[in-house]
This record gives sequence, C-alpha cells and structure tokens, in this order.
Amino acid sequence: MRRARFAPQARTDVLDIARHVASETGVERALKVVDRLEAVCHWLATRPAVGRPREELEPGLRSFPLWPYVIIYRPRRVGIDVIRVLHGARDIPALF
Repeated sequence: MRRARFAPQARTDVLDIARHVASETGVERALKVVDRLEAVCHWLATRPAVGRPREELEPGLRSFPLWPYVIIYRPRRVGIDVIRVLHGARDIPALF
C-alpha cells in the first residue's frame, strides 16, 4: 500500500498552519484544513508523478499546489515523503 510519510519539518509546518488558521477562523476550520492537506498528501502517494518537478530546490523533489499552500515531496517506491508544506507566498527556494 502506498502511503505518505511526513518528515518532522512537514509535521511542524502542518501544525503551524493549523495554529494560524485556528487563530484567524477557528479550530473547526483549522481541523478541516489539516484534514484536506493530509488527504491530498495520501492521494499524492498513489500518484507521485502528478506534481511538478522541483530540481532547483533539491534533486528528486516535486511540488503540488493546494491553494494557498504548496506540498513539497519526494516520491519513493512505496509512496511519498512529504518534506515541507508551505504557504505559496513564501520564498520557497530560500527555505531550501
């Protein structure tokens, strides 16, 4: 079974997103955002080639937009490793 494995930094990113959304629009909305992010990551694990190659960040990385966020991941034989989940307005290359 293909699965999405979250790197520690990706887990921190999701937690930071949840905290921000909760402070702006409430806990219920934050939980929905986190559920959607995790669902898309698990979907990507079954279709790892669907994302855009991001070799300029690091060899083997791909990204997939989930507005307003960008999921940065590395395909592997049994799914994907989610490396980061970042707001699309951030300077993503500077973070790598």
